[in-house]
Amino acid sequence: MPVFHGLRDGSYRQLVATGAQGIITFPSLHSALALIITVALWPVPVLRWIGLAINALMVVSIPVDGGHYFIDIFVGLGIAWASVIAARRIARIAHQPRVQTAGGEIGLAASR
Repeated sequence: MPVFHGLRDGSYRQLVATGAQGIITFPSLHSALALIITVALWPVPVLRWIGLAINALMVVSIPVDGGHYFIDIFVGLGIAWASVIAARRIARIAHQPRVQTAGGEIGLAASR
């Protein structure tokens, strides 16, 4: 709270990553991180359910210990899910086979 109050009254002039606790509340980066870690661990069968359980506990504890409202959590999860979808699409496009043409290299999807 000292950082928050200092920002409001103008006595705290530098906002740096170390010591800026409790400044970012919307969206909940805890909930976003929980979803991203769960998605990252999902392909590993041994870690799948352990990661899901730990991250589900983290999401459930956010309103109690994280200082977030429910909308912060839902928006954090939404942004994380949109990021996962975007990353998968980018990876799929980046790994498409390429066709060599006289004018240059193009992807197979673009040549159809």
